[in-house]
Amino acid sequence: MNSFKRILIALDLSATDQQLLQVARQAIDLFQPEKLYFTHIVPDLNFPTHVEVEFHRLFAPETPVDEKVKERLTKTVQSALGRPPGVEIEIDVIEGKPYTKLMHWLEVKHIDLLVLGKKVHSQGSGITARRVAAQAGCAVLFVPEQTPASLREALVPVDFSENSGRALQTALAFRKALPDLGVTALHITELIPAGYTYNYREYDNFNQFLVEAAEQSFDDFLPEYANQPETVKTAVYQNDRGNLADRLAELAQELKADWIVLGARGHTALERFFFGSVTEKLVEGPLPVPVLIVR
Repeated sequence: MNSFKRILIALDLSATDQQLLQVARQAIDLFQPEKLYFTHIVPDLNFPTHVEVEFHRLFAPETPVDEKVKERLTKTVQSALGRPPGVEIEIDVIEGKPYTKLMHWLEVKHIDLLVLGKKVHSQGSGITARRVAAQAGCAVLFVPEQTPASLREALVPVDFSENSGRALQTALAFRKALPDLGVTALHITELIPAGYTYNYREYDNFNQFLVEAAEQSFDDFLPEYANQPETVKTAVYQNDRGNLADRLAELAQELKADWIVLGARGHTALERFFFGSVTEKLVEGPLPVPVLIVR
């Protein structure tokens, strides 16, 4: 189980911040962090792009821009969270190239979990979900513009590897704060290529064999990673869409998941090949629900 004691929430003064603050409230209950960093990165403090900040710079220049932004964020965060006991809160407004600065800040602050908004349309900051998913050395929680108000169902895609086992353990640990949380372990089988078999009956039989093999694999997988395997729901579906990331997003909605919890594969060339083929594509597209990537 991952321990998320130092969490960074990246705010950008947009409407998405309200979703991030909602998730921050959930994170306090779920992860019991020691410190929350709320960070806003401005490319150039002399020429801020946010309309309200630029208005302040032009017509109320007596207070430096970064201090004014920090004052505004402090009020917003306090209004949303109050003063949670046992949690230290720090507000940072820093200048620099957003993506580069964010990656640097994750290292400087020894961040365990990054919480980042995922917009349907990029704002041109360079902080793309795919880049962050590939390069961040910590766990990442991507939060879409429309987020469920509560966490009742967690979906954990598994390939029966240690990485997906770690993701399952993370989701199950949520039950310390949410005893009634439903957790579903999902495996998606790939259809064999057309023309691989002689006829449709053989084709269907082989694909059904893959489904049954996956169902049997759960018998060994769940006891290894779950103290109470009988409390974990399992699901096996075929990838009949071709794009595995699209199929996963579709099933998340079909299974009424509130969060998706994924295990990343690391940073070696081979691991990046597999990781990039599913997880990066998933977070690159429209997210149906928040996606937590654990390492």
